[in-house]
Amino acid sequence: MPDFKEISKDEARRIHNGHVVELKHDGTCMEYDGKHVISERNIVRDDRFPVIVDELSRFDWKLQGEIAVPFGNVHTVSRSANWPKARFYAFGITELDGEDWTDASPVDVRKKLDELFGKGSNTFDRLRTVRRFDSFADGWDYVEKTNPKKYAEGIVMKPDHGGKGFKIKNWKEGKLPIVSHTAGSVKGSFEILSPNGEVSGCSALSVGFVAEYDKLIADGEDPYAEFEYLLLTDRGVPFQPKLRRIDTLANL
Repeated sequence: MPDFKEISKDEARRIHNGHVVELKHDGTCMEYDGKHVISERNIVRDDRFPVIVDELSRFDWKLQGEIAVPFGNVHTVSRSANWPKARFYAFGITELDGEDWTDASPVDVRKKLDELFGKGSNTFDRLRTVRRFDSFADGWDYVEKTNPKKYAEGIVMKPDHGGKGFKIKNWKEGKLPIVSHTAGSVKGSFEILSPNGEVSGCSALSVGFVAEYDKLIADGEDPYAEFEYLLLTDRGVPFQPKLRRIDTLANL
């Protein structure tokens, strides 16, 4: 499956031409091997997505894609009640009509996907290709306009002629109180308190952050965590928060 280096949106803006720019769906990465849809952990998931498998089986191809619920996230598609709503968003071709496509350039793959799934040619109910943009600026504008009411994870940039690609995620900033620290073998984790009263974990990342937390507690201060996160779960807590700083709220 594809592996992309994550970069910031500012870094992405400095990359101009020579990239295929696509929407990054937040679901579960799958490969259709000509018979089955298979997860990255090599588990056959045909039973979860029978309509998708049926549509994929009508053609002689092997595809890579993201199975996701439109404007949903990885939690949305993981719930069985949402499996019938899921779609297969193709972003790669492994084989087509018996021809090997594993070494095809991203620009050639994208051209072929547009032919297979473009307007006027897509007669599928559950199969799509990922949305493409003319530039990173256009793509990021779409991500930012989508997120206030729905959800878009970010953007993927693929060099036209292959090589290392990039992913840019729409991280949001949060600042929440730390209610405790759970020790681990090295650094452990902090428990942070969401406005709705739910407590969730956040990796302490380093012994330096733990030392800062301990000092704030020793000084009688209320420690806060400044972190980045992609979305709030159904419980209203940040999903996989990435710690940036620890201090009092006034200093963050």
